[in-house]
Amino acid sequence: MSRRPELECAEGFSVESEEPGRTGCVAAVVPHATAAGGILLVHTGGHVCTLASVPFDDVESVDVGGRRIVLRTGGTREPERSRRRTRAATSVARRAAVPNSG
Repeated sequence: MSRRPELECAEGFSVESEEPGRTGCVAAVVPHATAAGGILLVHTGGHVCTLASVPFDDVESVDVGGRRIVLRTGGTREPERSRRRTRAATSVARRAAVPNSG
């Protein structure tokens, strides 16, 4: 179990920074991506679809009812620029979300 269980069902939530303004929306949640905890893969950008990885530790608050996440200042990571890397990250997130059978 991650240290932020409220984030495990955050796919589709709006992501904003502490300064007013929308950063993007959660494309996928990888709850056990690192030893330190999970990450959110956030769709960012307007016309170009990019993914940014955001560690759970960079989340300031979660409004589950409002489907909204607020990040600490400077909480977003550099977006993935390569489409191949973006597809790979999404693929990894999808596999992580599927429970093991057996």
